[in-house]
Amino acid sequence: MDVRFRNFRTGMEAGLGRAVIIELKQDGRAGSRMREILLRHRILPCRISKYCAGITMTTPGIRAGRFKEKVRLIEKINRQC
Repeated sequence: MDVRFRNFRTGMEAGLGRAVIIELKQDGRAGSRMREILLRHRILPCRISKYCAGITMTTPGIRAGRFKEKVRLIEKINRQC
């Protein structure tokens, strides 16, 4: 919750707003109670690099490429809240 980024080179700050990152560490063969709960609530997995999201959001003119899609997803989540 309340994930924020600060880029010391550009002086820019950004955050994920009301979006929450839940990081699950699990053995691929083992079940996960938390994953079951999230899926039941239709919260689907999304792989994201917090570092790349932060760089994309705080560096003007950067070629964001595939990370821009993730940042747009975060923005969409925040509009729904």
